[in-house]
Amino acid sequence: MTFHATRRGAAIVGLWLVLAGALAVFLFGPGGWVSALLLAAWAAAVYGGFVPRLASAKLYVGRHHVSARWGMLFPSVRRFPRRFVTGCHILETPLCRLTGVCVLMFSSSGAFLILPGFESKDAQHVARLLALGEGQP
Repeated sequence: MTFHATRRGAAIVGLWLVLAGALAVFLFGPGGWVSALLLAAWAAAVYGGFVPRLASAKLYVGRHHVSARWGMLFPSVRRFPRRFVTGCHILETPLCRLTGVCVLMFSSSGAFLILPGFESKDAQHVARLLALGEGQP
């Protein structure tokens, strides 16, 4: 089964990053117009590059493996054997709950995978597939 990240979920992660950048500029920036330009450049980089990369994420749960693919220009693929997935965690912040998205985290022996921006119902479905071994194609 294939699951896709949403643009809305990726934008929320982008908002977190922009707020972290605003805090860094406020604490460590020189002030004035330079700080405003730094923050604008950071926001443009996040929403122009990082958010589209997160929004392109796809998760495939197969019979013997779980694989995640994200990226447009430089695609990345991460693949876990299904029998080695030791945990599937779903993180929902209040803002994520309002928009119906969550952060999906997988743990395996020696690896950890974080996939933000998936719909909550899809994340629950993936967790159920992995926990109960249901729906294997």
